[in-house]
Amino acid sequence: MSEAAGKHPNSERVGTVPEGDAVVVCTPCHGARVFLPLDEAVPGMVLDPVCPRDGRKWLLELVADDYVESGLRPVWTDPKRDSEDEVEGR
Repeated sequence: MSEAAGKHPNSERVGTVPEGDAVVVCTPCHGARVFLPLDEAVPGMVLDPVCPRDGRKWLLELVADDYVESGLRPVWTDPKRDSEDEVEGR
């Protein structure tokens, strides 16, 4: 997966909610908070969250990273941009 050039610093981190039953990520497009159940917040799992502000679809892979507090680092990919790149490369 290619990393999206995030506009919001929070799109580069994974946080936990106070109740401890979910993690929160912020979309790179608007910095909107998206909550993921703990059973989905697994390193290597590819998720498809949607930005609640504009409905933009993303692919999100959580990568294990010992250098961040949560132990997970989000890698965002814009599937629309990737499919356009494939068409242009043909």
